[in-house]
Amino acid sequence: MKLHEHQAKKIFAAHGIPIPLGKLATTPSEAAAAAFDLGTPVIVKAQIHAGGRGKAGGVKIANSPGSTETTARSMLENGLITSQTGSDRALVESVLVEESLQISEELYLAMAVDGSLKRIVAISSKSGGVDIEEVAHNTPEQIFVEPIDPSLGLLSYQGRNIAYKLNMPDNLIRPFVQLTQNLYSAFTSTDASLAEINPLVITSNDTLVAAD
Repeated sequence: MKLHEHQAKKIFAAHGIPIPLGKLATTPSEAAAAAFDLGTPVIVKAQIHAGGRGKAGGVKIANSPGSTETTARSMLENGLITSQTGSDRALVESVLVEESLQISEELYLAMAVDGSLKRIVAISSKSGGVDIEEVAHNTPEQIFVEPIDPSLGLLSYQGRNIAYKLNMPDNLIRPFVQLTQNLYSAFTSTDASLAEINPLVITSNDTLVAAD
């Protein structure tokens, strides 16, 4: 079962993972009202079960409630064709309207089941915000894998190892370790096969947020 971004973020939030302020909209007028409530600019994100939304016009900045309404209408009425949908246009039934973050750095963090190791692994990279498959293919040295002992879970020292590999600022190492352990908890408690944060952003205020 695949989850939409807004559904996954509810799970993240329930496990103590910081997410942006946002509201789900199923009509253009709801999107405009969300932008008014959140304050502009906002990010309008089409909710579909496929990656590559950004390149396909499914993630856009809107600078006013009116432009938010126009952007949402286009997504809801026209759908999207992305690199993962093939030639079939994906129906967009809702959009997520979120606050715009002041981003200092974008990272990648995920939990996945590694069939060869027969255990969960934490996957991370400094190359966040892009297609992680391309990173793995073109620059595999930028992908870090941390196997997790199922009887012990993700230990603090492993979280610190990941933080050091990502050159995490000293003041964010402890919050990052907690976030990573929270992601592991979300993964195991929902019996997931993949839980991905891309990007995990460091904001200009030195906070960590699961932006997508």
